[in-house]
Parts: sequence; C-alpha cells; structure tokens
Amino acid sequence: LVVLFMGDLNENYHPRRILREAGYVDCFAELRLPTPITHPQRPSEPKEDIQVGTTLDWIMQNKYARPILANALQNVFCTGGYSVSDHCPVMCIYEIGAGPYVSNAKQDFCGKNIVK
Repeated sequence: LVVLFMGDLNENYHPRRILREAGYVDCFAELRLPTPITHPQRPSEPKEDIQVGTTLDWIMQNKYARPILANALQNVFCTGGYSVSDHCPVMCIYEIGAGPYVSNAKQDFCGKNIVK
C-alpha cells in the first residue's frame, strides 16, 4: 500500500521523528538533494517572519513509492506581485507499483544517518 504524507510541519522535530520511526523517508533525502528552504516565500507580510529560512513543508513516502524528481518552487506570484502563500510550494514525482523499494537516503529528514 502506497502512503504519501505531505504537510506543513511548524513543529521542528517530533512529527518528523515519529514519521521516521514509522519508516517514512522524505523525498529530498531519498534523492540525496539538499533540503530546500520553504519558508517564507517573498514577498510576504511581515507577520510571516517567524521561522525564517527554515524547511516547514515536507513530502514523505513509505517504501512502496520511489521519488524520481522533487523541487521547492521559488517565486510563485499572483496578480499584484504577492506570493500565493507564505510557503514555497513543494512537489515530487513518484514511481509507484514496483515496490517495495530500498531507500537510497544517507540521512533522514531529521538529519540522522540511516543505517542499512
């Protein structure tokens, strides 16, 4: 069964630790990409200047989905020059159906080394 988890995790550690312990891997770690900064997207309101320069938005998968491409989209604006959100949109394309997959990640989304 393929399970994807996507979310805005404002809490820095515990939700990610729980997901890691349940076997989820973040798509950027799996692809061995640097974790993107997703907050804040500029220009945004000054009230959004909390947790500046952090990764709050995650896409994680279990072993039945293999990420192929992932990115955090920068400079997504709507009419008037404001960003559509105070967060950068995060996207991932997956291969599904031939799993379970063996993870290629060296570190998880908590920065812990993955032991194989």
